[in-house]
Amino acid sequence: MSCLRCLIVDDEPLARQLLAEYVGKVSFLALHAACASPLAALDILRTNPIDLLLPDVHMPELTGLELLFTLAHPPLVILTTAHSQYALQGFEVNAVDYLLKPITFERFLRAAHKAGDRRLSPAAAPLLPPHTGRAGIPVHQGWGAAAQSEPG
Repeated sequence: MSCLRCLIVDDEPLARQLLAEYVGKVSFLALHAACASPLAALDILRTNPIDLLLPDVHMPELTGLELLFTLAHPPLVILTTAHSQYALQGFEVNAVDYLLKPITFERFLRAAHKAGDRRLSPAAAPLLPPHTGRAGIPVHQGWGAAAQSEPG
């Protein structure tokens, strides 16, 4: 299974650095680029396949939400911001998740797993029979799901 190619867009250097470190810690994510402006991100998006976009919502020139509105076919998106009032708008643009700064690695990891699962959703991947758990209940095997052993 291939990695999700990530593009980080944040005007704050420390936020870009932290997100890049987090991406580097997740085996199914690969950092393609990190840029300081949405305009630079647009240049990258025009010429490179990006699977997961991580834009800050509040930036000069163009907000992360405005960036999304310029894209005909946006990739998966995890919005980041220090402002909770944009959460509803984030979900209106079909964001996978919305991370409030300061972002912990645990919270980032949950959002990354949601992105991986969304990529594997029936619309994006062939249907596979579900894995059956101990009680005969189907168990979703998403990104990074631990293997379950069946009783012998």
